[in-house]
Amino acid sequence: MQKKHGPDVFHAADKTPPYDVCSTGSYALDFATGVGGFPRGFLVEVFSKESVGKTSLSYYSIAEAQRMGTYCAFINLEGRFDEDWARQLGVDIGKLHVANPGHGQNAADILYECVDSGVIRHIVFDSVGAMLGEEELDGKDRVAGQAKLVTGMVKRVLAKAWRNRCTVVFLNQARADMHSMIPGQVESPGGYAIRHACSMRILLKRHEGYKGVVDGAKKEIGFRTTATLRKNKAGASPKRVASWDFYTDAVDGHEVGIDHTEEIMSVCANPGVNIIERAGAYYHHPSFPADKKGEHKIQSRESVVEFLRANPESVTAIREDMLKHLRSTWSAEAA
Repeated sequence: MQKKHGPDVFHAADKTPPYDVCSTGSYALDFATGVGGFPRGFLVEVFSKESVGKTSLSYYSIAEAQRMGTYCAFINLEGRFDEDWARQLGVDIGKLHVANPGHGQNAADILYECVDSGVIRHIVFDSVGAMLGEEELDGKDRVAGQAKLVTGMVKRVLAKAWRNRCTVVFLNQARADMHSMIPGQVESPGGYAIRHACSMRILLKRHEGYKGVVDGAKKEIGFRTTATLRKNKAGASPKRVASWDFYTDAVDGHEVGIDHTEEIMSVCANPGVNIIERAGAYYHHPSFPADKKGEHKIQSRESVVEFLRANPESVTAIREDMLKHLRSTWSAEAA
């Protein structure tokens, strides 16, 4: 069988190759996935209503993939790629490939060629909700035209993405679920195929906004985002939730975009995790400055946040400890 189909097709079950992960760009979401981010070779769907931050999250994921030396592509079907904002969130624009297809079928063909290349290993598809076939462009009605187009697309790339270890992040819209008895329930367009094909599906929701003063005027400077894992076949069980603060303006000491410092405190100082250990009013971690007794600790949460904002290398060290914790937990559960 191996001679006929190749040595990579058949193997013993205990020899299944492990998969790498790439950070989602949100430490809280990395932790909620149970594996530390988006898994290599899997299809991922991120969907939400408008102005929640799914495109910004995709920019973060591209920036993280680029830091790992991965070639990335952005399929710009909606024509809304923001070069300045992507650069501000850490994307190396000079190393990012952006495609501007004319219609949905063209976008699907470009996606397949990118996955099939074996060179590009991280692709953002923006977006499934904007896909339109050539027939619809000519004004011809086609029953379930978008669903059929999406079904053919995901079937083509599913196995190829796994073999080439290419992560595809589909951005999608959220629309009212007409079949649900629960008021306010939403689902993503494009038919059932993409829901089955994606190993991870993440629903983003926007909550209360934060007010601040910018150039002498009071305005909304940010908002709270909640991510719910509707499906997760890569790591932890689904329905886990992650939250973070997202700032559109750099005020009051907050960084633009996701506030990673608050994220790291919320996740790693949690009593069930204890990567940052708390003893009374003191927080302990090896990356914190040592006192006269040689203990690495900082008093009060506010002081820890202030220290982390001024020392990003400490945030990196704590995140590495978080990933080690996830790997050990996942290995124990798998065993």
